[in-house]
Amino acid sequence: MKTAVPYATVLSLDDYPQGILALQQGKVVAVTTDESILAGQLGMLEKKSATRGKYEIPDLQISMEPYGIGMRKGDANFLKFVNDTLLEMEKKRRGEEDLREVVRPEVGKPDLARQFHDHGRQDGT
Repeated sequence: MKTAVPYATVLSLDDYPQGILALQQGKVVAVTTDESILAGQLGMLEKKSATRGKYEIPDLQISMEPYGIGMRKGDANFLKFVNDTLLEMEKKRRGEEDLREVVRPEVGKPDLARQFHDHGRQDGT
């Protein structure tokens, strides 16, 4: 955070709901975490009439944080299933479509770059 926004004062909290509460109370001006978590938190705020439309996820990227999938070593069938699913999503460009299914249209979809990579070995190790 200090590299991306060096003038920011960083306040660390124990969990996401505390960050959202601090934002609602005006104790902070922004909350940062990965965009999927922010979208979920925004979705909860959009359910309440008192907070609907008051918050947004701006088009600002602080850092690139790729995700991984951990699984039991040696489970070749599950590894193949995960890799095949990710590759199929990439072929169909399903990443954004799937995100739209999770994030309600009234909340808006984060504009995330999709990068799927098959880093697992087919033997499950």
